[in-house]
Amino acid sequence: THVAPPVSLQGWSNVCPYVSTTYATRIARNCRYDWFVDGGVVTSGTGTRFLTVLWGGPGIGRVSLRVTDDSTGCVVRQEMEVLIATVFQPEITPGPILHLCSGDTAAVDAGAGYASYSWTGPGGDTAMGRYAAITRPGRYILTVRSADGCEGRDTLLVIAHAKPLPEIDAEHL
Repeated sequence: THVAPPVSLQGWSNVCPYVSTTYATRIARNCRYDWFVDGGVVTSGTGTRFLTVLWGGPGIGRVSLRVTDDSTGCVVRQEMEVLIATVFQPEITPGPILHLCSGDTAAVDAGAGYASYSWTGPGGDTAMGRYAAITRPGRYILTVRSADGCEGRDTLLVIAHAKPLPEIDAEHL
């Protein structure tokens, strides 16, 4: 009787799209490691007990491992389903260009459904939260994150205009 080699596939089963993730298994003497990936591309580790995968777009992927004990011929397989999250593409409203009169403030909205919000703007302006108060011209960058750490970005360009000066026409009073 031969004992099967130990296999314990470890790694994230929920990942962000277009991000690299490493998977591993326990070390076993005299064993060969054959990895198979669906939904991503192997970037390193083929034939070793560690594998790095660059995941593709949203959907379901798979990591499969076959460990063969060369001294006994025993083979063990293990598979893990991997959920590749949705691509986050927040949209700042109004945007992508906002015209603002000098000295005025505009409220912008990043949209609902994100775990965290971070705004950065000209002059070191920062804000956290779904809404931001915009007072200066320049480029603002919104970064949102999901509960599982996936990230998305949008940009807002704010253009300031001088306030019009009122003209009084004495003939039409």
